[in-house]
Amino acid sequence: MDPFVAATGRVAEGHLTRPSGDHHASFLTAMREFHAAGHYHNWPLPATQQSFASFLADLELAITCPLPGYVPEQTFWLVVEGQVCGVLHFRNPLNAALRQFGGHVGYTIRPSKRKQGLGSRILQLGLPLIWQVAPSLERILLTCYENNPASQRIIERNGGRWENTLHLAGHPSAIRHYWIEQPVA
Repeated sequence: MDPFVAATGRVAEGHLTRPSGDHHASFLTAMREFHAAGHYHNWPLPATQQSFASFLADLELAITCPLPGYVPEQTFWLVVEGQVCGVLHFRNPLNAALRQFGGHVGYTIRPSKRKQGLGSRILQLGLPLIWQVAPSLERILLTCYENNPASQRIIERNGGRWENTLHLAGHPSAIRHYWIEQPVA
């Protein structure tokens, strides 16, 4: 049985893809939802094709030439039935800030698609991609707020092992650290 179905009792299709112009309208809809919910405020709403192309180029550039103070980051979109439903970020190597909060992997599901098992699905689909692009990593760090039990369950369902909890100034809750080990081939 599919581990996602076994863990959630739900069937979610979908796939991860690199950001592309194929999903411009759907991405804009998702970003409007994220912005309304107070997320991704640092990402613009690239309404025109030209600004969207520039946005996509910036995401590609972040893989090899991150901005000062940032680490290389790869972005993937969870697409279900032609709609962008979530975003997954893979960052490597970790810097000091990401070791405390953020980790190697961050993901989010657009508000209208939450509570449908897509958080588990995006991480389930993302892990094999991460091991492909970073085969030398033995394990990856994921973090979540202690007051976010849904995220805790998602990480644990995907093999996350809790390591510790940090209390950092400026954060609304304590931060839980989880590690996921690369499967032995």
